[in-house]
Parts: sequence; structure tokens; C-alpha cells
Amino acid sequence: MLGNEAVWDDGYFLKYPGFQLSNVDLRSLLLGSLPMAEGKVYRPFRSLIYVASFAITNQSMVLLHLQGLLLHLGIVVAIYWLVKRITNNNWTAFATSLIFGVHPVHTEAISFMTANFDTFGIAFGLFAIITHFLYRDTNLPKWKIITQILLLLAFFTYELTYTVFFVLILADWLIFNKIEVTVKSIRSYISQNMSYMIIFGISILIRYFALPHAPSKLHYLFFSQLKTILFVPVIIIQYFKIQIWPFFQSANHNIYPGISNFSAVDPGMIYPEPIFRFFSAPYLIPTICFILLSLIIWKWGKRNTNVWFFGLFSLATLTPVLQIIPLYSIFAERYIYLSSVGVSALIAIALTRLPDKARWTLLIIITCTLSALTFRRNIIWHDTLSFWKDTVDHSAPSAYAYRNLGGSYYLNGDYVRTAETLEFAAKIQPRNLDTYKKLFSLYWTITGEKDKAKRIIEQAAADFPEKADIIRSQLDQIE
Repeated sequence: MLGNEAVWDDGYFLKYPGFQLSNVDLRSLLLGSLPMAEGKVYRPFRSLIYVASFAITNQSMVLLHLQGLLLHLGIVVAIYWLVKRITNNNWTAFATSLIFGVHPVHTEAISFMTANFDTFGIAFGLFAIITHFLYRDTNLPKWKIITQILLLLAFFTYELTYTVFFVLILADWLIFNKIEVTVKSIRSYISQNMSYMIIFGISILIRYFALPHAPSKLHYLFFSQLKTILFVPVIIIQYFKIQIWPFFQSANHNIYPGISNFSAVDPGMIYPEPIFRFFSAPYLIPTICFILLSLIIWKWGKRNTNVWFFGLFSLATLTPVLQIIPLYSIFAERYIYLSSVGVSALIAIALTRLPDKARWTLLIIITCTLSALTFRRNIIWHDTLSFWKDTVDHSAPSAYAYRNLGGSYYLNGDYVRTAETLEFAAKIQPRNLDTYKKLFSLYWTITGEKDKAKRIIEQAAADFPEKADIIRSQLDQIE
């Protein structure tokens, strides 16, 4: 891992002038200045962390990856403390933190340098949960104040940590018995915890109302909010499946016929648009699995309320990425970093029901298997070529993935494969100027194949008739 190179969006962030200490504009960072590749998000504390980290490490990828690894280890220790406090069982806490620590699904959140900075927000969120527990245990006001500060840091570092607010409510309900299902109890709880609610409300208002909305091309799955809501169980089961059976990882998971992680960045693909069919196997099987899983956790939780807590913890922390609010990345492994705490704990609790020898044997097998998969996954994240080649090989055709693979071949000087890959990207997504620009530049400047370059110009002009004159005039200027 420490020898891995910059991959995917890493280059945008490493080269972004706003994160260089010599060019820092504090006002701009606090207003949310980010590389264009990041889109419409507001993460001012994360931006400040970028500046500090890049200055300290001098953008050394070894040091940046070491930072990510140490952060992950710190989170593992925090999870141990939290699970031990909830279950009062050292073995359950050890098993949970071990499974979480070596799980390959976290490779994207740790080895992907850009995403690794999001993990700072998750760390703030987890420590906010811990300090909230300390406040409930000791009733000392200082712990409540620290929790409030950590919530602010978490919310303005990574918006997926908004769910920590609901985890605190879950803890007060299931662990501390502070909430009863009565109007009087709920009113009392709200008044006592108004500060948390104000922090949460302000962060939501800034993120979703004060800032510009996401680009309009983002839409609900199947172009329908109702169908997207009905589709939520499918997404949840896919996230649970990759945690329970992490043998088929990819940066571009296929979660339904015609829907993958890159669907939002692959408009105009020649493949048929996804169609929501209620009585189809791809929809019914995951939905039935979701219902059965819910029933199992419900029944199991009657004997052990910790099961309810960790089950709801895992579900609650997934809510921002269920496409109820459309996202660019429809399904990404880095999104389940926090949610997997709950799944890891459920696995550990299940193992405690076995005899000592059996549970230790099974834990060793699970740990070795997950470690081997993590090692293999880290090799894939070593450089752009291995990453995009694996993505293309293990997902449905994606013009976005093929374009990036073509760019990787280009950087490695393999111009034949660059041309083949970009031509295929143009074939499956005809109307894409970025692909045409890269092909034209390759044929005209690098390989000297002028006829092919002219063919690309004519193809682009035909696909974009409203820009045909401009496209052709650019060729005339070059000639």
C-alpha cells in the first residue's frame, strides 16, 4: 500500500493550487473551494486538512498512504472501545475491530488517497459517538461540549457523517434507555439535546439549501422518485452482500441490469436504458433477502438489543447513499466504511454464540481470508493502469472506464492499446467530445495518422451538428 501511486481523482487534488500552502486563500477554502472534479460539496474542514497534510508530507505518496493507514488503525482502536462499552465483552470487541480492520471493502477508502481524506470525517464522527457515551456515563458537561465540536468537524468534513446524529439517538434509545415512545418523553429528550439538533439542522441547511444544487443531469434511478424508493432494498442488499461476500470487488459494481456505479457519468451509452420491473428476479430476490434479513435481526434483537443497535447503525449510516438524493457515484465501496462497523459487530456477536474453539477457528479463517483479499485489492490500486484494467475487466462496459484506461495506456506509451481502448469508448458512447478530443490528439500529434484524425473530426461534427462548423474550423487552423 505505501508504494501505491496516485490513482483516479488523486491527481486533481495533488495539483489543485488552492491546497498548496503558498497559495492558500482561507476565505476561499471556508467557502468550499475544491477541484472541479469534486462537484458540488461543502467540506471546508477537509480542505484545511488537505492543506496541512500536503504541507507536512510534501505530497509524498508514501507519507500520504502512511497517514491513511495510521488513521485507519486509530479508527479500529476507537471501534474496539465502542463495541466493548456497548457489549461489555472483550472478545466481541476484539473480533469486531479485527474484522473491520482487515476487511478488503475498505481498500477504496484507505488506498484511494482522495477518499482517504473523507475518513477524517468518519473519525470525527466515531469519536463524537464515543464522547457522547462518556457524557452519558459520567454526566460531565465537558464531554457534551467535545461531542458538539466533533459533530461540527464531522459534518463539515464529510456529509455522510450526518448519520452520526441518528446514531446518537439510537444509542440513547437502545443503550441508555433515555427515550420512551410517549409525547412527554420525546419532548423532554428534544429539549435536553437541542444543541445537537441545531448543529445538525444548520449543517443540513448549508449543504442542501445555501449551496448551489448538484448539476441537473443527476436524476433519480429510472427517472422516478417512487421507483428509486422502491429500489432502495436492492441497493441495501448489494452493500450487505459485498461486506459478507467480498470476493467480487470493483470500482464499478453492477447492481441491476443497466445500472452500475458509473451510470451517472456514462450518459448516452448505446445499451438499453434500465427498466424497473417489479416482478423481475434482479428486483424480487434482493428485496425478499432484505425482508428476511430484517426479520432475522428483529427476532434476534428481542434476545439481545445490541443486535438492534448495530443492525440499525449499519442501516442508518447507509441512508445518504441510497440514491434518495441522487449522487454521481451510485454504488461505491468507500461509502460503507462507517456502515461496516455495524455489520462487523453483528458477525462478531454471532460468533460469540459458538463454543470457544469453534469461534476462534472461524475468526482465524475469516481474518486470513479477508487479509488475503485486502492484499490482492491493494495490488490493483497500485497505479492507474492496474486499477482501470481491473475495472474494465470486472464490470459492465463503461465508456468512462475505457476512457480512463486509454489515458493510462497513453501515459505508459502504449499507443496501439490507447487507440483500441478509446475507439471502443467512442463506439459504446458515441456523443462524447472528450473521447473524440483524445483520439484526435493521439492520431494527429502522436501517431501521425492524419486520415484517422480527420475521420474523428467528421464523426464528432456529425454527432454534434450544432458545433460542426467550430469543430471543422479547428482542424483547418491546425492544417
